[in-house]
Amino acid sequence: MELFNKYQTTSYFYNIRQEIIDEIKAFSDDKILNCDFEEWIKYYFEKNKIIPIGLFLDEKSQTLSEAKVEKITNGYRTNQEKMFYDGYKITFKIPFFGNSDLLFLQPSKNYLCKFIVDDITYLNENRNIITFSLSYTKLEMEKLKNGDIVEDEFNKNFKEYIEMIKNINDEIIHFNSTLINCIKENLNARKTKASEFFALAEKLSIPLKISPNAPNIKPIELKKSLIEKPYNTTVGKKENEWTITDKDYTNIKAIINLAGSSMERTGKTFNKLEEEELRDIIISHLNIVYLGTVTGETFTRKGKSDIFIYFENKAAFIAECKIWHGEKILQEAINQLFTYITWRDVKVSIIIFNKENKDFEKLLSTINSFLENNDLCKNKTLANKNEWFCKFIKDKESTQIINVHLIVFDIYI
Repeated sequence: MELFNKYQTTSYFYNIRQEIIDEIKAFSDDKILNCDFEEWIKYYFEKNKIIPIGLFLDEKSQTLSEAKVEKITNGYRTNQEKMFYDGYKITFKIPFFGNSDLLFLQPSKNYLCKFIVDDITYLNENRNIITFSLSYTKLEMEKLKNGDIVEDEFNKNFKEYIEMIKNINDEIIHFNSTLINCIKENLNARKTKASEFFALAEKLSIPLKISPNAPNIKPIELKKSLIEKPYNTTVGKKENEWTITDKDYTNIKAIINLAGSSMERTGKTFNKLEEEELRDIIISHLNIVYLGTVTGETFTRKGKSDIFIYFENKAAFIAECKIWHGEKILQEAINQLFTYITWRDVKVSIIIFNKENKDFEKLLSTINSFLENNDLCKNKTLANKNEWFCKFIKDKESTQIINVHLIVFDIYI
């Protein structure tokens, strides 16, 4: 299976814009003159924005199997011959976040070579798998007995794949940033055309008769469609409307994980940043998806939360960011969160950055013990080596469950 060769990114983005333009052009004159532009802008943006691809390279797995390895050699009668040798195949499975179709786009900046993978596996809307393999003859494998060499081989061979994904993501971010203006311009152009038509009719004193059976196009209809259209694929029991949805909570956690994992891979850059600067980087990633709704140092109830995302049902996602200085920092983050939240805000996150501790394993063990011995933590699940999903109560008398997503990123140098 070959990646990055099916569609040009420019054509892919053009088709999305053109579909929006065609829909707006099809608005009736009466509809465009009476509709709420802000509602339509929000609807079309939410429907058509693209989530960038996020690779979870730190979570990749690898397996070894026997295989026949094809080699091209110089033949006696022909210039080249295919030969097959006994050997081995190392198969890597790399989790990623985002629409798998994006992996088949060809960015404007690309390499003149083939990008072959074994398979793309769909798991769910937040997590998929790239299967990539490297093959070696027995003689070649003898040189790869050291595990670090295998890792180096993967990094060397997969490096250009990562760069291509980065190029696609750069173009996606640019596309998202121009999408609102595209929607506004076409709504305004359609409104101008309708206004000119009505003005001409008035000038010529020609009455316009609108059918009494025409569909209702008042803004209230649009508000209903805004709720249904972006989320009408949700399956299963509908969540109570006074909290943010599980879908949004899962999406937010995945974006935080993606942002933090990126920091870990370039720890030298991020280690020198302070807590507020690290928080702002998380916010910038979240704002790509939740356009302009993510803020920092926002006043909530009795204090200021580090990260705050407001939702239309009056609930909010709240997160606290801390640099690790011992268990007291974690307890402080929990206390602050429980001070900020209202009865609606029961899905929150705590983000810890390790800048100073060489023994990251010991730090994770300390956090795990803290959670096990905390009377308010009623349940915890280790989602990843550095990530827990916990269920807390506010105090010993409370029965309200608060979902706390705790994640730790290692940017120690």
